[in-house]
Amino acid sequence: MGRILVGSQFNETELRLLAIESGAVDCVFVSDGISSLIEKISLCSEPNPDYAIRELVPQLANLNISQEGFQNAAVALDTLDSKETQVLKAFCELKSVADIAKQTQISKVKVEAALAKIQTLLMLDTRSQLVLRMYRLGALAL
Repeated sequence: MGRILVGSQFNETELRLLAIESGAVDCVFVSDGISSLIEKISLCSEPNPDYAIRELVPQLANLNISQEGFQNAAVALDTLDSKETQVLKAFCELKSVADIAKQTQISKVKVEAALAKIQTLLMLDTRSQLVLRMYRLGALAL
């Protein structure tokens, strides 16, 4: 999947959140100027850019997931092995891939593979969507 930046006229947190939920990396705003656009484009060069949702998480109100959504996620995540569970726990502490690899004593490649598996199990396309889902499940350590 390519990296998508959504554009909008005015800066609103809700628009950024909707863009991320839809699979975009972020929403850029005309009102923020060209330097903001250039900065966000450069941030998208990362393999799994999730800077936007990491910026937004502290500002989010209680976004709860439905009971059915919670149960579906629980069933999917129950299939993880112990190392993958450790990776997810460290991810929920908002650690970087390098920090997760160091903490769990597995390679960065295996951390990336575990996160990709988790995204697939939860039917998510981006790392940002994974952060948002974990937030909604109440799993993020803020």
